[in-house]
Amino acid sequence: MERKRHFLLAIFSLIFLMTSGFTVVGHRGDPVKYPEETIQSDNSAFNSGADYVELDLQLSKDGILVISHDDDLYRVTHTHAIV
Repeated sequence: MERKRHFLLAIFSLIFLMTSGFTVVGHRGDPVKYPEETIQSDNSAFNSGADYVELDLQLSKDGILVISHDDDLYRVTHTHAIV
């Protein structure tokens, strides 16, 4: 009886996954092809089928909201600059 229950649960789960659809999110756009969190990166993610793009926001030292994953730009520019 327990095996039958697990089998039915697996079948219903599979049917649900196959019919529910998926949402594709581009993490920081498409950073493999273009610099992350740029317009080119976002456009590439959408052109590749992403439904949304995820981006990171930082508050700069002077209170301006900027798109950047890190508070230091070294990882993407190889220049130590604080956001």
